[in-house]
Amino acid sequence: MDITARKEHIYNVITDIVRGKQLANRLPDHALYIAEIWARLPEYSDADIKSCINALCRAQRLEFGHTINDFWFKPKEKQQ
Repeated sequence: MDITARKEHIYNVITDIVRGKQLANRLPDHALYIAEIWARLPEYSDADIKSCINALCRAQRLEFGHTINDFWFKPKEKQQ
C-alpha cells in the first residue's frame, strides 16, 4: 500500500472512532493514539502510523493534543 493510501486509511480510522463517540454522545470525542488508533491498525508498524499522523497534522487535517499518558487526534473542523 502506498503512503497516500495509508494516510487516508489512518485518517478514516480516526474519523470513524470520533464519529462513533459523537453518535454515542461520549465525551471527550477524540481518538487516543495508544488506546484506540494503534490498537485498530495492527497491519502497520508504529513508525508508519506515526509518520502518517504527522503528515496529516502538518497538512492541517487533524487536531491533536496530549493527555496524561497518551496523545489525542480529531479531524479538523472545516471553516465555513
